[in-house]
Formats: sequence, C-alpha cells, structure tokens
Amino acid sequence: MPSPFGKEAVFAVSGDRFAVGTRDSEEITVLGLSGGPLSAIHWEGSGRAVTQEVIAERRASELARTRSPETRRQVEQLVRNQVYPGSLPAHNEILYDAAGNLWVESCHGGDQGEVLWRGFGPEGIPTGRFHVPGRFRVFEVGRDCVLGKWWDELDVEYVPLYRSTPSGG
Repeated sequence: MPSPFGKEAVFAVSGDRFAVGTRDSEEITVLGLSGGPLSAIHWEGSGRAVTQEVIAERRASELARTRSPETRRQVEQLVRNQVYPGSLPAHNEILYDAAGNLWVESCHGGDQGEVLWRGFGPEGIPTGRFHVPGRFRVFEVGRDCVLGKWWDELDVEYVPLYRSTPSGG
C-alpha cells in the first residue's frame, strides 16, 4: 500500500502547454513544448494538518474498499502501521479545460465532505473555483459544467454532469 499523502508528481497537457507539479508544493510549473518555462501557478492555504480525524477517515476509506474478511484483516494491519506526515499535500490532481485553464484539486484527505478545485488562466491568474462531493473524480471541466465519476458506498459507479452557476447564483 503506498504511503498515505506521499509526495507524487502530477501532470497535465493542453495543446502547446505541459503542467507539472509535486503534491507537496503550492506551485505548478507550466512549460512549453520546447521544455522552457511559460509561467508558474501559485496559491496559498493548503497547509491542513493531518489530524486523528483525517487519519480515521483515511483508514475507514481504505477498509470500505475491501470485500473479503481475509483482505480486510490484511488491510487493517497495513493501515494500523502506516506513518502519516504532519500535513496534507497541497493538491491532488491537475487538468486542463478546453479553454486552456488549469484546474487544481485540493487535497481533502478522504472520501467525505466537499473537494475544492481552483482554476488558473494561462498566465497563472485565478479564473474560478468549484466544489464537488468527496467521492467524485473530475474528468472534464466545461464552460458551465463539470463531468466526472462518482461512486456510492457499494462502489456502484455513476457518471454525473454537474451544471455550474455563476458566483452569487
């Protein structure tokens, strides 16, 4: 089982741009096809501590994915022995929309609650934000919608399309 909230690289590609970052940093570097830097995207406010509540939620999430009693015992032993860092990663996934905006998923620590996504234009200027349920994986961000996969507590998958509303709407 991988280390919880470990340092991982994430990537996204859009036309002539390539975005790369590591989950432990509140910065994504945008490179051109030649490999030269085009911009850097920064944000603040990701330093959420790994509390006992976060650990319990993570463990419950891992155990919920087991089906057989033997697998459950193995997973219980693995999660009991995991070592956790002091804070959650700065982000999870990143992806580009069709307009060339980069979207960055905040790390939330488990499957519960809402997840914040932040949008940034090609020059790194914030363009928007939205929230999705914790068990929702975003596939595509449109001008007025978000498409992805959501699964229930029995791991039945659904593919919802959420319409977005303007700020204050």
